[in-house]
Order: sequence, then C-alpha cells, then structure tokens
Amino acid sequence: MLHFQVQVTPFGDYTTLDLTVWRIARLKTRFSYGHPAIASWTMFHPQHTLPLGIRQFIRLWDDADPSQSESNPHYEGFIEEVSPGAESGEVRYVAYDPTRKATAELCVMSAAWDTGSIGEAPPTEGFGTYPRLVFNSKIDNDDDYAFERAHDYSLAEIISTILEDQYHPLYWSNAAPGDGSSEGNGLAYEADDLTLLSFRPQEKLVFESESVRSALERLLQWEPAYRLLWQPGTRQWRFFDVTQAEATTLTLNDIEPPVVLSLELHRSLEGRYTAVKIYGPEKTTDITLQVSTGGLTVIPSGILLQNDIGTCCNVDGLNQWQITNASRRRIARLLNQAIAVQYSDYYYATTRSPVLLGYWPMTSAGNAGWRVIQGWTLDSKTGVIRFPNSYVYRFNPSPASGQPQHENPTDVRFVCSYYDEPLSVRYPDVGFSGSAYTVAGLQNELKLYDEMLAVGYEYGTPVTTPNRMAQFQILAQRIHAMRRDLIHAGGCTLDGLDYRFQRLNRRVNFAGVDADGAAVTTGWEAIGALVTDVEYDFEQQLTTVQFSSDQLEMIGMDPEQMKERLRIRALELRTWSQVSYGTALRNRLSSDATGFHFVGDTLQSTITVNAGKAWVDPETGELG
Repeated sequence: MLHFQVQVTPFGDYTTLDLTVWRIARLKTRFSYGHPAIASWTMFHPQHTLPLGIRQFIRLWDDADPSQSESNPHYEGFIEEVSPGAESGEVRYVAYDPTRKATAELCVMSAAWDTGSIGEAPPTEGFGTYPRLVFNSKIDNDDDYAFERAHDYSLAEIISTILEDQYHPLYWSNAAPGDGSSEGNGLAYEADDLTLLSFRPQEKLVFESESVRSALERLLQWEPAYRLLWQPGTRQWRFFDVTQAEATTLTLNDIEPPVVLSLELHRSLEGRYTAVKIYGPEKTTDITLQVSTGGLTVIPSGILLQNDIGTCCNVDGLNQWQITNASRRRIARLLNQAIAVQYSDYYYATTRSPVLLGYWPMTSAGNAGWRVIQGWTLDSKTGVIRFPNSYVYRFNPSPASGQPQHENPTDVRFVCSYYDEPLSVRYPDVGFSGSAYTVAGLQNELKLYDEMLAVGYEYGTPVTTPNRMAQFQILAQRIHAMRRDLIHAGGCTLDGLDYRFQRLNRRVNFAGVDADGAAVTTGWEAIGALVTDVEYDFEQQLTTVQFSSDQLEMIGMDPEQMKERLRIRALELRTWSQVSYGTALRNRLSSDATGFHFVGDTLQSTITVNAGKAWVDPETGELG
C-alpha cells in the first residue's frame, strides 16, 4: 500500500490522503545527484482550484518495501509548482525535496545562526555575521587573511562547518534532523561520509551570497568521485564515493524479478583520460649563454668588413648567433633578478630585460670589458639573435700596427631567462592506467593549470613545499580515478518498483541468460555503470534507471529524452515477447546431498531485449 501524507503547517501533524478519494494519479518520483529530488502527480479536480496548497509538505512511503515507513519515507518535499492540467478537470503538482527551499531562502553566513523558537519564531542571523564565509587564505597581506573563518581546513572540516553553522535554518526547512534546539540533537551530515575527504584546498575559498547546496557541490570539485544527495527520513546531506558504490547485477532475458524490459547502453571515451598532470605557474631560470662556453653558436655572415688602411686584414662581419640548446630558446621578457651592465666606459645601469653583451680587449679604441650591444632581435622559434643589415664591431680610427679598424668582440654573451620545467605533479607518475587504456589503448593526459601549486615566489621563481606537492598529488589521483575508465552511459527500465535504487549510490552490471535460462556472456558483467538518476512510475509500476547521465550530454543524448525512449521501448518489448514467443512450462528443481527434487512448475516467457513494437500507449490509447 502506498501512503501519501501532507503537512499543512510547519511542524504540524500529518494528514493521510486516500489516493482514490483525493483523485491522485500519475504519481512519479525522481532522484538524482544533479538536482533536488522531485515528485509529480495529477489531481482530478477543476483546474482552477488548489486541492493542496503551495509550500505544503508531503511524504510518501510504500509498504511493499519493508525498509520504508513514516519515519523513513520513500520521498519528502515541499509542493513548489501547481498548474492547470491538459484537461479542464486536471491539476498538475510538482514537489521538490527541502534542499530546493533551502537554496531559495538561505545562504551561507560567516558564523552560526541563533536558535529560533520552534513553531513560533524562526532562527535569526548570528550577531555580527554577514553572507560571506572565507577559508584558507594563504597570503598574509590579503585583506581576507584577518577575517577567514579557519586556516588550512580540509574539505571535511569545511563541509562540517558549513552544515553545522546553517543547522537551525536548515531544520526549519525540514532539511536537517534533530529537534531544532540549541544543541540540535542531530547532525545535518553523516560523519563517516567525510572521513576520506581529507584534501586541503591550497587556495582561498570564498562563499559569498551562496546557497548551502551550491557551496557543497562546489567543494566537491576537488573530490570528483563524490556526489551529494539529500536523504528523506534521516534528513541528512550525504556524500558518496560513487566509485565504491554497491554493485547490483541485472540479468537480461530473465523472467525472475526484476525483469529488464529495455536497455540502452553507450560505451564512450568522451572525457576519458588515462593520466592527469597538474602544472603550477610558469617557471623561468636566469642563464648566461656565451660563445666561449658553447652556449651560443656563431652563424657566419660570409661578409668581410673592409679596412681603410693597408696595415691589416679584413675581418668577418658578425651579426648572427644562435642559442645552441634548443630547450633554452623560448625566453621570457624579464629576468628574475636585475643585473648591472656597462654601456660605455662611464655609463653603467641595471636591467631586468634580456641583454646581449660583447667583450672587447683594451685597444686605442677603448678599455677592456663587457659592453651592451643594442639593436638585436630574437627569433624564439629558431633561437637566432640577429642584427638586420648591420654588424657588431667597435670601430678604431687609429689602430695599432697589425690591428684592424673593425674590432670584433672576442666573446659574446646573452643574459636571459628561459622557460624551465614548471612545478608539476602527475598521476600515475609514469605511463597510463585505467580501462580506457587497457581495453581501448587510450594514451592521453589531462593537463590542468593551478597557480596554487606554488606557495610563493623567491626572486621571481615560483617555489613550493613537499606538503603542497603532496596535496596536489592526491588531487591528481582523485581526478584520474573518475576519468581513467571507459564510460558506460544510458539507462534501463525495470518491470515493477525496484527500491534498491531509491537512494542511488549504486553501480550496475548486466548479465544475461538465453531462452533456456542458461547464462550467456554479455561483456557487461563488470562494467560498474554508475547510477546517477532513477524514476519511479507508480501508475505504470516501472523503474527507470539512468547511469552516468552527466555523460549522456557529452555524447549527444538528452537524459530526459533517454527516459522517454526507455519507457516507450519497455512497453513495446513486453507485448512483442508475449505474442511472438509465447510461454513454456518448465520444471523447477532443487538439489541437496540426496539428489534432485521436484518443487513445482513455472510458466516462463521468452524475452528478447530491445525487440517488439506493438503496445497500447496507456495515455493516448494508440498502438505503438
């Protein structure tokens, strides 16, 4: 028996509604990680009336499931939408679980709320609080550093703080357990759920005018394997690692409940990565490259500079050098540290720009030393430093005997800052892993940038700490765990109401049997498809399960359309199998140490998944 109760006033008594007397039909419930749980139904009353009022609270439970009761209902939520139905005698209702109301009316505050008076005065904002909460401000000259709520908190600590602070208004929205007293006598979360949420975000977190649900889901970006789900009955905000969810095997072509009426399954590599690498900010290293040490290579110009006197030879014209090491050719516009350079005998300066210097020995043209050479350009692809249409020399109008007028530098150096290997963490350390690699041979690396991998800069170079690197290594591992395997997206429809899926936190595998009941290999016996949505149709007695619905959009399928397709296909399949294949009488046997024993007959229908197209649509009366 299905129970439908309504609470008209907050904290008031519940009234049981007889579904027949109140003319309630087309009842469905939907549960999802992506949004508040929904209940929808039609009441056959004049469409301009309100048989039930907006913001009244309902709860449902089904005696067919022994785990359900008024204290542990199948569904709880507030009526949020009332609209005229398709006919003049229909009123359509939609209810959402209390997290929808909490999202609309509450936002995270900087400290805990004060207790209200149950049934009389709601909670009030704590003294001196405001709608902005800050954690983990890492920079001491940041304005928020002085006002952060806590420093270096883990995800578990932040989540528990938010839910404890907002306990009283959540209780008033039926979104938290307990009795609403100053002590609360109940937690809005299950402490064990948070045990493994140990990652400590390495950047400042600010929750400004943000709802509780939005804040919690934003925090889970650092734990991509976790999903948030509010549960009726306990009224707790649960956090599940879906990769560790209990596995349920459904058998295709089997007459034993639950009967799989239809299945649509897509195997995809969309969004799959078999390695994850997180990069920190750009890192540059100051370096001096010199001809005499091999850092620079002279590129001959093939041009001789002519002397005007006959006492010496001509000299090779120098106007091109190449950075020898190809990995040093991409340089930054600034040096990490300023250096002192000499332009002439009497002019010195400091600079943070890359600089080209030539060394000349002492001659009558000038003193010995390194001098700045201006007018060069650098090709960052080839690493060639050149002087277009000119040459590098010092002109000596009165050279000593045997010396040229065009004095080439005896050495050239280039002081620059090249892009070095950035700070980074990778998981796995080397190679690739996951079923996308072992089955499909996918070798790709998800590259992410996060400047918080560095704790600061020393002389312009980003630096980190072992603790910071370890935290990001954990983050890379968690992201990899959700991206490494082949994704199986789609859904199935089951005959009857299978309440094993009502709290989600399940994975699905598919086995199969032939017409004789013998096992056949499907290849899906261990796919572990993540259940993300489930819908219960109480009128048609169907359960529609969707797995990895967040991936359906990535492969070009709308989750809502998928549910409709599955529901239609289920009806076609049931009728076709009965008409085309008929039934068979089979003996049921049991065995023990004494042998086999006859225990009765069973009437078995042969069912072929995804076959059949003839069924009367229950809503239109038309043949499919």
